[in-house]
Amino acid sequence: MRIAQPKITIHQTFQLLHPKQLAADSSFERVHIAQVTVSGVLLKSLSLDESLCEKVQITQSNLEHLVLADTIIRASDFSATNCSNAGLRRVLIADSRLSGIDLSNARLKDVTFENCKLDMANFRAAVLERVAFKNCSLQATDLQMSELKDVSFPGSTLDGTLFGNSKLQRLDLRAATLGVIHGIGSLKGSIIDEVQLVGLAPQLAASLGIDIQE
Repeated sequence: MRIAQPKITIHQTFQLLHPKQLAADSSFERVHIAQVTVSGVLLKSLSLDESLCEKVQITQSNLEHLVLADTIIRASDFSATNCSNAGLRRVLIADSRLSGIDLSNARLKDVTFENCKLDMANFRAAVLERVAFKNCSLQATDLQMSELKDVSFPGSTLDGTLFGNSKLQRLDLRAATLGVIHGIGSLKGSIIDEVQLVGLAPQLAASLGIDIQE
């Protein structure tokens, strides 16, 4: 699976964006947002294109309808922030904390999460296409009723993850550490290895109503 990377380089010229310039219904191109810490703010319809975000903390806030394109986010924190209905395309998010982030009904295409905490993140009813979670924690992450196509989890941990009523195409779990999977009956269309199959066998049997006895 080939994921398209953001069409920016760290050597290109960015305009440094002051935190006060962030406002509702704002659209920015080729900006650098750094060392920003805010909480409980409303930034509806914020759009970033060909931009770089570093050490940005926007927590417990409302970024509904956020749009990111060709953007890199590093060492940032978006915990417990509402990003429902967001649109992300060619985005890299690395070394960041997104625990409890709400990405329900979002559309993600060509997105990479690397070394991120996504525990209790909400992807319910989201559409993910060509998305990689590399070395991430996804404990109790909600992927129910989502559509996942060409999504992989190399080096990531899934435990308590919810997949109920999800639609999967080539969901690659082979390089992930799997714990308890809720909605395991919805894993049709996923790929696992033989070792993972042995570990998941009791859960699969329980989902089929099979009673295992000595």
